[in-house]
Amino acid sequence: MDADSLLDDLARRYGVPRAFGRKLRPLVARALTSSPDAKQRILDMIDRSFAQESLRMDEQPTDRERVRELSETDREVLRTVAEILHQWKPPGGLGNTG
Repeated sequence: MDADSLLDDLARRYGVPRAFGRKLRPLVARALTSSPDAKQRILDMIDRSFAQESLRMDEQPTDRERVRELSETDREVLRTVAEILHQWKPPGGLGNTG
């Protein structure tokens, strides 16, 4: 198994963004070329990192929960800003020239 596949599997298993795993790619690559004992220790540490990130994400309030905590005035401001931003078109030089 290669480093990217291993990280993708861990991201799916723990429900964390793949971007989290990308930071750990050099460590996984190193583990895959290490002795069996060192490989297992490194991979265990990486697995724990994914587990901790998953727990951290679970503890974060959702966007919907954050909005519910706002005052009615703040919710009104948020709605107004969202309406403006969703209709905004970037000026010529800032648009996607892709």
